[in-house]
Amino acid sequence: MNLREMANIEALVLDIGNVIYPERWNLVLEKIKELNNSITLEQFLDAYSKEWEKYRVDKIGSDEYWKNVAKELGFEESAGKKLSGAFTNIWHDSDENLCNFLRNLNGKLKIYALSNSCPENEARIKEDIINGKLRFINRFYLSHKEQVAKPDEAAYRNVLDTNNLDAEKCIYVDDKERNLIPARKIGMHAILYKNFECFKEQFERIVAL
Repeated sequence: MNLREMANIEALVLDIGNVIYPERWNLVLEKIKELNNSITLEQFLDAYSKEWEKYRVDKIGSDEYWKNVAKELGFEESAGKKLSGAFTNIWHDSDENLCNFLRNLNGKLKIYALSNSCPENEARIKEDIINGKLRFINRFYLSHKEQVAKPDEAAYRNVLDTNNLDAEKCIYVDDKERNLIPARKIGMHAILYKNFECFKEQFERIVAL
């Protein structure tokens, strides 16, 4: 794949959870069970989801959010810090095949990450920027920092506007179909991420147009 073949594409914008990082709910639950071995993943997800939409756009602080999750689970409020620590494991190891592929694209097009997120996710990202694993990403757009979440069209336009990008020359990648709809609406190419091989096939089909 050379620069001439990629002339119609300026940038690749990727989701993070279940794209760059497989989501590891099993590791999160493992840590939560240190507090109460009877807690199920379904119980945690129910408690976690109640204020997630506010947390992901910084409308509720981290301490308050995790204290509320703790209370929903029947824990003391002080367990909030341990729940926060447990959640840092959701993005544990990046997808090596995808990351190697993206590193090889570095310099040929711009690569951005656009994700619904929280401070615990950001901590993992910072660690992998420092150790070099994610340095190929030009900029991260995290919902709790930008205060806008997908599938709000403004989240996608923010990436385009701040980098002076044409939507028609960008590819957006996400593991959720609902998050691809706004990307297509504003003119971006869109790929539903199922696994690396499927992504690579679709990506190469688009850049060869």
